[in-house]
Amino acid sequence: MAKIAHARGKLVLINFWATWCSSCRKEIEVLSRLCGEYPEKSVILLGVSMDDSAGSLSRFLSKQEINYPVYMAGRGVASSFSVSGVPKTVIYNREGRKVYSKHGFLPARELRRILDRILQMESSSGE
Repeated sequence: MAKIAHARGKLVLINFWATWCSSCRKEIEVLSRLCGEYPEKSVILLGVSMDDSAGSLSRFLSKQEINYPVYMAGRGVASSFSVSGVPKTVIYNREGRKVYSKHGFLPARELRRILDRILQMESSSGE
């Protein structure tokens, strides 16, 4: 939540995932590509690993390059963000309000459409 609060003025996309989840690994590739398409001044991507151990995450990150920050989920994260499965994507608008939430894999085309729509709505509303 602190990362969301510090990102006022930017969209924040949080992707909840786990190293053992094949759909999550595919989505990491999608998010890594998209990260370069959206300037950091407009969209911040954060990954949150729901793995049980930091060792699993560390081993995964030593083999898989991810070009956005990844954090280990702390106690209570699953309930705070209503994560009942992975992958899960949550997007917060520039004011820090949740504007999108979905469990399941998001293809690049759908994710671009969602981000572009939110960014367009926010620019047209004068924010």
